[in-house]
Amino acid sequence: MAGERTTTNGPGAADADVDVDARIARGAALGVGAAAMRTNDKIVRDVLDATKYSCARQSEDTFTHDIAGRAGLWNKKNARVQTYYIRRRDMDAKTVRKINLIDVLEEQYPECPAIPREGVWWWTEDDVRAWFCSNGTKTPNVNLDDAFKRWFPGLDRSQTRVDGGKIPKLRVLCFANAGNTEDMYTSEGTGPRRAISPLLEWCKQNGAEMLAVQLPGRANRRDESYIFEIRKVAEELLPIVASTLADVPYVCIGHSMGTWVAFELLLALRAVGIQMPRQVFFSAFPFPDIPHKSRPWRVNALLDDETFRDECRRWDVNELIFGPMWNIYHPLMRSDFHLFDKYDFVHIDEDNFDFPLTTFYATGDKMITREMVEGWEMHTTGAFELIEIAGNHLFPLQKEPKREWLQMIVDRLGRLAL
Repeated sequence: MAGERTTTNGPGAADADVDVDARIARGAALGVGAAAMRTNDKIVRDVLDATKYSCARQSEDTFTHDIAGRAGLWNKKNARVQTYYIRRRDMDAKTVRKINLIDVLEEQYPECPAIPREGVWWWTEDDVRAWFCSNGTKTPNVNLDDAFKRWFPGLDRSQTRVDGGKIPKLRVLCFANAGNTEDMYTSEGTGPRRAISPLLEWCKQNGAEMLAVQLPGRANRRDESYIFEIRKVAEELLPIVASTLADVPYVCIGHSMGTWVAFELLLALRAVGIQMPRQVFFSAFPFPDIPHKSRPWRVNALLDDETFRDECRRWDVNELIFGPMWNIYHPLMRSDFHLFDKYDFVHIDEDNFDFPLTTFYATGDKMITREMVEGWEMHTTGAFELIEIAGNHLFPLQKEPKREWLQMIVDRLGRLAL
């Protein structure tokens, strides 16, 4: 709201009336981008004018070194300076406002400890004020460790956790298809169904952690309520995963509906200044701005039980699901289908991503065509690949197609400079 003033509460609050909106507007008028860097436990802020940014944009390293030099942080002994906020236009208005609020409160409360970086990414403005007014003792009552275990229960099962104080060389963020669980990535199966995963083996050999997302309402989260909107999934996942992806390079893998969940999360991460993935791998789902009338599926809310079963068969769901297990899978499939049924693309004014994007389509897919997957090319300015897989829509559940798919991902991971 224009002209709104932010007032802090606590010691010295009477003199702490701050016009945050005016500060944001002043920055926008100058065409600046806020840059926040953390070294040790201190946040240092700097502002880049548009000319300086365009000159320094030659590479991320050049840009990072330049900001660090201006802030008096860069030298040969201190080479680990992380840039969390690079371009103002890549951040949403709420994040820009919060950064300015923190900047002002740091001046008003110079003895207060530096705010944790999650404070920048997902705390509310009231949470930020409470931190400074309590001299760094009051934080939101959220246990991020427990939440992380709920969202990523397969990290230990995958045997890819990097322990002993070491930093992973890479994190692999994965999203499953509708009706599935995260173990399609983190488990190789057991008994006759066991199949060696080239991706898991590569992660173990190269110090990469596998982070496969578990949505509520299934497996370890079966007692939690379903989420019915993709943007709500991204909103809830953002504070859990942001700090994990800020310091370490990562890639993103999504299959079917998981591609749209990943897409929304990446937009949310970019909006709060988190680095983008080194490469993205999406398979078997249309580009996110496909018109509703061009979507090949029927809206599940309009289907009775028998018609919905037929719709699931069009997605190559195994017939075993429609037996005694249907009482479990029916509500799960309905809720997950609702995620993409209800999804609307609302990012017409957003810049494209610039990461390399490799996509896959299946020759036996009865729903998703090559052309639908090819449409993803319009969402990145980076290199684009479209690869054919011999299988049906759920080829990650077919032993040989899954191995082929993961091996092609691994081949491309091996080319990354880590």
